[in-house]
Amino acid sequence: MGDLKVDPGEIYKSAGVARAIGEDFAKPCQAAVTASHAAVGQLTGWSVAARRVGARRLGAAALALCLPLILGGCMSTPGPSDPLPVKARQDAQGWAKHMTEDMAQTAGITLDAGSVEPLFSDCVGRNDEVVKDGRYKLSYAVHSSTPLEQHPEAIRKVRAMLEQQGFKIDGYRESANGKVDTVLDASQASSRYLISVETTKGGLLLFLVKTPCLMPPAATETPR
Repeated sequence: MGDLKVDPGEIYKSAGVARAIGEDFAKPCQAAVTASHAAVGQLTGWSVAARRVGARRLGAAALALCLPLILGGCMSTPGPSDPLPVKARQDAQGWAKHMTEDMAQTAGITLDAGSVEPLFSDCVGRNDEVVKDGRYKLSYAVHSSTPLEQHPEAIRKVRAMLEQQGFKIDGYRESANGKVDTVLDASQASSRYLISVETTKGGLLLFLVKTPCLMPPAATETPR
């Protein structure tokens, strides 16, 4: 009987799962898949049935190695009682600036640098309580004077970019009542960041980034 080439399809399913949960998880999973693939190549001399069973079992083993990473990714969303993320105000504003610039570059438009409006505010609890320990939220806004007719194409490109980065699209439209009136709302469960891009009443394109409640590094910042 000639050599039989075993197609380790079951193993590659594990790699597919890894790719679906992101590059960071895919690397260790791919290592497991590669090792399993190599092991399949050592099954020379086994019967056809035994090779098939061996390939399936090796694929299952690769998936088992990836499973803790997959479950860890599913449980990465912070809970209401989790400690607040720690980030300096300057770093939060720098990230928001970088994010709006990336969105504008993706959309092929230019931001009006003079329109930047960073607004820091206190975190307010469910019962309107405010803890004076430095915790804060940031709302970072900037406009673009790009022509109104270019707004729909711009937010289409931004939407694709955000989806690739793991943001969930919460709201989307390109027009209302037959006129250009764009709205794009997106959120990221793991970081709780909110992003909005929309046409303003004055015909500008507004980019808005909102952070969750953040805690500045201990003893380095004072409440403002």
